[in-house]
Amino acid sequence: GVEDVCIRGTRVKEDLVQQLALKMELKQVAIPPECQEIIEQLRAYEYRLSRTGEYVAMGGPSGSHDDYVAAMMLYCEGLARKWLLPTFSSFDF
Repeated sequence: GVEDVCIRGTRVKEDLVQQLALKMELKQVAIPPECQEIIEQLRAYEYRLSRTGEYVAMGGPSGSHDDYVAAMMLYCEGLARKWLLPTFSSFDF
Protein backbone atom coordinates (compact mmCIF):
# COMPACT_ATOMS: atom_id res chain seq x y z
CA GLY A 1 0.00 0.00 0.00
CA VAL A 2 2.94 2.40 -0.50
CA GLU A 3 2.71 4.88 -3.38
CA ASP A 4 5.84 5.77 -5.40
CA VAL A 5 6.49 9.47 -5.74
CA CYS A 6 9.02 10.98 -8.11
CA ILE A 7 9.52 14.71 -7.85
CA ARG A 8 12.24 16.15 -10.08
CA GLY A 9 13.26 19.31 -11.83
CA THR A 10 13.57 23.00 -11.12
CA ARG A 11 10.01 23.77 -12.24
CA VAL A 12 8.57 21.16 -9.88
CA LYS A 13 10.64 22.51 -6.98
CA GLU A 14 9.49 26.03 -7.82
CA ASP A 15 5.87 24.84 -7.67
CA LEU A 16 6.51 23.19 -4.29
CA VAL A 17 8.07 26.39 -2.93
CA GLN A 18 5.11 28.46 -4.14
CA GLN A 19 2.63 25.95 -2.72
CA LEU A 20 4.31 26.08 0.72
CA ALA A 21 4.40 29.89 0.67
CA LEU A 22 0.72 30.09 -0.28
CA LYS A 23 -0.37 27.59 2.38
CA MET A 24 1.58 29.54 5.00
CA GLU A 25 0.08 32.87 3.83
CA LEU A 26 -3.42 31.37 3.99
CA LYS A 27 -2.58 29.93 7.43
CA GLN A 28 -3.32 26.40 6.21
CA VAL A 29 0.00 25.28 7.71
CA ALA A 30 1.88 26.93 10.52
CA ILE A 31 5.02 26.34 12.55
CA PRO A 32 4.77 26.47 16.34
CA PRO A 33 7.07 29.11 17.89
CA GLU A 34 9.05 26.47 19.79
CA CYS A 35 10.25 24.98 16.48
CA GLN A 36 12.95 27.63 16.04
CA GLU A 37 15.20 25.57 13.76
CA ILE A 38 12.41 25.15 11.21
CA ILE A 39 11.55 28.85 11.42
CA GLU A 40 15.21 29.84 10.96
CA GLN A 41 15.54 27.62 7.88
CA LEU A 42 12.36 29.09 6.38
CA ARG A 43 13.60 32.64 6.97
CA ALA A 44 16.99 31.87 5.40
CA TYR A 45 15.56 30.05 2.36
CA GLU A 46 16.50 31.82 -0.86
CA TYR A 47 14.89 32.03 -4.26
CA ARG A 48 17.20 33.61 -6.85
CA LEU A 49 16.85 34.16 -10.58
CA SER A 50 19.95 33.81 -12.74
CA ARG A 51 21.26 36.91 -14.49
CA THR A 52 19.60 35.79 -17.71
CA GLY A 53 16.35 35.00 -15.90
CA GLU A 54 16.40 31.45 -17.24
CA TYR A 55 17.27 29.53 -14.08
CA VAL A 56 15.92 29.74 -10.58
CA ALA A 57 18.14 28.69 -7.69
CA MET A 58 16.36 27.70 -4.52
CA GLY A 59 17.77 26.63 -1.19
CA GLY A 60 19.43 27.73 1.98
CA PRO A 61 22.47 29.98 1.85
CA SER A 62 25.78 28.25 1.09
CA GLY A 63 26.84 26.06 3.98
CA SER A 64 23.42 26.04 5.64
CA HIS A 65 20.71 23.39 5.82
CA ASP A 66 17.24 23.48 4.32
CA ASP A 67 16.08 19.95 5.19
CA TYR A 68 13.11 21.17 7.21
CA VAL A 69 11.99 23.42 4.36
CA ALA A 70 12.09 20.45 1.98
CA ALA A 71 10.09 18.39 4.50
CA MET A 72 7.50 21.18 4.75
CA MET A 73 7.23 21.30 0.95
CA LEU A 74 6.62 17.55 0.80
CA TYR A 75 4.10 17.80 3.64
CA CYS A 76 2.15 20.44 1.67
CA GLU A 77 2.31 18.27 -1.45
CA GLY A 78 0.90 15.41 0.61
CA LEU A 79 -1.96 17.64 1.76
CA ALA A 80 -2.65 18.68 -1.84
CA ARG A 81 -2.63 15.05 -3.04
CA LYS A 82 -4.67 13.95 -0.01
CA TRP A 83 -2.09 11.38 1.01
CA LEU A 84 -3.11 9.52 4.14
CA LEU A 85 -0.70 9.14 7.01
CA PRO A 86 -0.03 5.48 7.82
CA THR A 87 -0.93 4.23 11.24
CA PHE A 88 1.32 1.93 13.22
CA SER A 89 -1.28 -0.83 12.85
CA SER A 90 -0.77 -0.69 9.06
CA PHE A 91 2.90 -1.64 9.38
CA ASP A 92 4.01 -5.24 9.65
CA PHE A 93 7.15 -5.16 11.82
